[in-house]
Amino acid sequence: MEVAKGTLTWYSKVGNYLPSFASRSTIVENECKIVDMLFHSTGLSDYDVLWDGPDNRLLLSRADAVPIFAVLPSAGTFRASFVYNNWGYELVGQILERVTGKSLSQLLHERFFKPLNMTRTSTQWDHPSRNMANSYTVLDDRSVIQVPRPTMEKGNLMEAAGGVKSSLGDLILLYTEMLEALTSADANEQPPNNVFRNSLEIFGSTHPLPGWSLREQSYGMGWCRAQLPGQLGRISENVALRPQPVVGKDSPSRLDIYHHGSMCGSTTVVNLIPETQSVVIALRNSLGPVDVADFAAELLIECLLNVPKPIEYVELALGDTLKAFEYMDRIKHQLDQERIPGTVARPATDYVGTYWNQMHNWRIDVSHDEEDLFVSLQGPSARRFPLEHYHYDTFSWWMPYNDVMRSAQYVIGTTAHTWLMQFEANNLEAIKRLKWALEGPLPDYQETFTRETTETAHDLTVPNLELLHLRGF
Repeated sequence: MEVAKGTLTWYSKVGNYLPSFASRSTIVENECKIVDMLFHSTGLSDYDVLWDGPDNRLLLSRADAVPIFAVLPSAGTFRASFVYNNWGYELVGQILERVTGKSLSQLLHERFFKPLNMTRTSTQWDHPSRNMANSYTVLDDRSVIQVPRPTMEKGNLMEAAGGVKSSLGDLILLYTEMLEALTSADANEQPPNNVFRNSLEIFGSTHPLPGWSLREQSYGMGWCRAQLPGQLGRISENVALRPQPVVGKDSPSRLDIYHHGSMCGSTTVVNLIPETQSVVIALRNSLGPVDVADFAAELLIECLLNVPKPIEYVELALGDTLKAFEYMDRIKHQLDQERIPGTVARPATDYVGTYWNQMHNWRIDVSHDEEDLFVSLQGPSARRFPLEHYHYDTFSWWMPYNDVMRSAQYVIGTTAHTWLMQFEANNLEAIKRLKWALEGPLPDYQETFTRETTETAHDLTVPNLELLHLRGF
């Protein structure tokens, strides 16, 4: 809508609207445009662990978004790779607020929710009816445990990336409006009152998704496009377990425009099929071993399209569930295989302390009870996890599948190195640093956290970004 007004363009440089915008990648810093953020084509690693903490705890504020983006390492090539990155959407949300002078929640309400009479939709958990879904995770005995709701909401970090709370009824209103805009545009018509009449570019084919395909598999500005028969789960959590099934085999080719949403205790997917004027929505208030919302939606699509030989989704889900339950055990097996036996740790007190990132806005606290060490992320009041000696000055915070679920964290997609923290000593053999591979796709890339001393405890200034490019976040 702002593009239609002329207040900004898809190809405006991000730095024109966020003066402190920077990046470790020189080309991203100098050339990154709004579309690059929306296409997930910056090539920068997501580092979700920096903001999405255990127990659905938000670990950073909105003010941290630009500084953190400045130090995200590259996981792919700028504009030549697809690397999902929520930070880009957060920054685009901040640009919209700067351009319009209104909060994101106000913009969404005025331009979408109110015109479409979406009375149960907002970006906050305070609906007057109090009729709101709780969040759960699924244990390996198929029981569920309640966890805190996701905290991406009004005024918080990542509101733009996934802060909307809604209901099935309201979403039907929203996606019906989208379908009308899409089909009318295809017929060279333009409904004068349709709220998406000036936003059709977001549905366009723009950037190929990873992996080979005979038919279209691409990403628009917040939407995947798949030409059926084809895969519909390329950004689903299920990708980490197996190649995704081909939906709609032996059926006429149709375009499916879809997207997933995933937070601990909330997994969703929506599919728009313009040629049949169909919307398939799956909402799930839990995080389990597999993305069941994805499978359920695909099953419904195959029923809707009358596929002659439908996929056996129950069998598929059961098989993947068993794989997921064993995921942390496989991680443990790899850690055991790579462990160097016979090494001895220092006394527990040698490791105790607070370790800060270079920007001094993210901390790792190491504490102890007698000889047992514990780690907590972003503050001593956060949940503590046991540290077990691995080898030399490296410790593991690995935990069984059920413990990961109880702490409202993701299992699928983590790597063995994510569960290791390596301490380093200075020339005097005193522990001064902690290194941690935060991101699964970059297992060999470790961020450095420096142990707090009397001097660093009083120095909370943010260093020059030029130094950050070299030293890390």
